[in-house]
Amino acid sequence: MAKFVAHNMLLALKEEEYKITEYGKSTCLDVIDRFTVDIPYSDGCIKTRVLFNAMDPSCPPDFIIMNPQTDIEVPYSSVISDWNISDRRGLLNASAKIKDAFSEYHERLFQEYKNQETEVIYNIANKIEGLTQRNEIKVNIEGGVLQEIVISVPFPITLAHESCTLPIYCHVSILPHEEKFTVNLQYPQWATHLHHLTINALVKAQNPYWQYSSFYSLINQLINFLKKETQTAGNSKDLRALFMQCLCNANLGIPLEIDSIEFLKMSFHMEIPYKATGGSEIVQLIFQVPSDFPKSAPTYKLRSQKIMRHSELREKKYGNKFKGWSADLEISQLAALVKQRLNEDLKDFLSWVYST
Repeated sequence: MAKFVAHNMLLALKEEEYKITEYGKSTCLDVIDRFTVDIPYSDGCIKTRVLFNAMDPSCPPDFIIMNPQTDIEVPYSSVISDWNISDRRGLLNASAKIKDAFSEYHERLFQEYKNQETEVIYNIANKIEGLTQRNEIKVNIEGGVLQEIVISVPFPITLAHESCTLPIYCHVSILPHEEKFTVNLQYPQWATHLHHLTINALVKAQNPYWQYSSFYSLINQLINFLKKETQTAGNSKDLRALFMQCLCNANLGIPLEIDSIEFLKMSFHMEIPYKATGGSEIVQLIFQVPSDFPKSAPTYKLRSQKIMRHSELREKKYGNKFKGWSADLEISQLAALVKQRLNEDLKDFLSWVYST
């Protein structure tokens, strides 16, 4: 298996949701020493080829910006000024400096082409309460004429207990020739519960274009709604974790697997006395907990570990509808409902296994 130069740095990039493609080798050595990194910037990316020296991988790599093709000068000496092959954030830090060069270039363009209305929007975006990262700006010029200004605002919304705390980006596209703007949301991976939400759905608008004067109220409306939805999701995650703890305390069996990140799945090894055979049957219990728990109830599968005809392991899905289920109940009460239903389903399951 091929080895990767700066493997830990690549992992750090992936944790920040950087896209890495086009892996390659420069020598006959089985070492991958070059790849392409899509550095996120504004509503797009800076496609950069990273080239290490396979013979001396501790040396700083070369960075070739492939796209967009611009006249932006990125000082190499600045990019590698604090390079340390042992620092897993080395490529992240270098990418940040490349982004800084792009940001400075587009800031200069904005100052050159701005007018009173676009400057008002720019200032409002920079003064959003709670911003922990600076906005990113991109100015598109064609034939010496300003076509579009994109201001990418990292909304101050995240789940604090996530290992990856990337913000939700709001890309504001200002169209000076129409004196209007459009908005697009970019969700990080942790915000899977929000991925289905579009701007039009959030603000119930039929027209995707807004007047400059509505910018302040629209942005605040979006932030408040997304904060509420994210808080709800965070509460659900904590409740899922508590629910799994209650199941572990319910003596269902030996825990085999627990999703300790999202708390969406767990499984148990169970030994069930079965009178029909005079012995015990080994059953695997697999829980799936929905992301909107406890509003929605969990499901579970029972899987027989006894090989029946055709060398198949028999399994059957249960749950989802529990008598008395209510999101208003205590989590321990919900776990008790599940255990009660499970005891009934186990009898049905074993009868089914031996009847097929």
